[in-house]
Amino acid sequence: MEKENSLSDLYIKNVCRYFNDNKVLLALHKQYQEEMKCYTSDKFNVFKYIYLDEDFISDIIADILRPDGEHGQGFLFLDKLLSMIDLPPRHEITLVETQVRTRQHIKSLRKMDILIDWMDYGIMIENKPKANDQPNQLINYAEDLKNRYGKDKFKIIYLSGDGKFPSEGSIIKEQREKLESSNQFYHFTYRIQFTKWINECIYSSKSEKYKWYLNDFLNKLNNDYL
Repeated sequence: MEKENSLSDLYIKNVCRYFNDNKVLLALHKQYQEEMKCYTSDKFNVFKYIYLDEDFISDIIADILRPDGEHGQGFLFLDKLLSMIDLPPRHEITLVETQVRTRQHIKSLRKMDILIDWMDYGIMIENKPKANDQPNQLINYAEDLKNRYGKDKFKIIYLSGDGKFPSEGSIIKEQREKLESSNQFYHFTYRIQFTKWINECIYSSKSEKYKWYLNDFLNKLNNDYL
């Protein structure tokens, strides 16, 4: 009995020592974070003061994708996206031949959120952070892309904030699956594919300033939409 009590006391002492040690480590970590604030400003995010609606997010994504963008990284970010949708890099193409447009009008009076246009090939990004699909929306886009580029010369990326697939009212499942089987439709989510792409852009960028910008953008989306 005495031995059991001794073992019990030892166990309690070890547990107390464990929590006391962790308390000290946490205090040191907190002190370190406080001291580093003046060097990192890690809580500051310029997007805190900006309301990111669907159009604004699309504008930012388009700017990242533009090879002639002010980020100065050329085709780097665009090629990172192309690798995720089974397309080879396009950096051998001239800047003039690569156009990245937002709110591109089509005949049904709809507007594509983002269109990457090479004249002979097109990629449309439908950005849906929260908004619901409109009736026949993706079907209309697919028809317009086919008319612009040809039956097999386009791809659609459906970028979903909540992870949902497009509604049956926008494109029926059979039509979507047909496009998927021909590698012309990709379902991206903010949480997985989009985050992966932005992180690859951050890692690959040679500009520290732009790395911070991309990181702040991603953190803002995480806070608002994930």
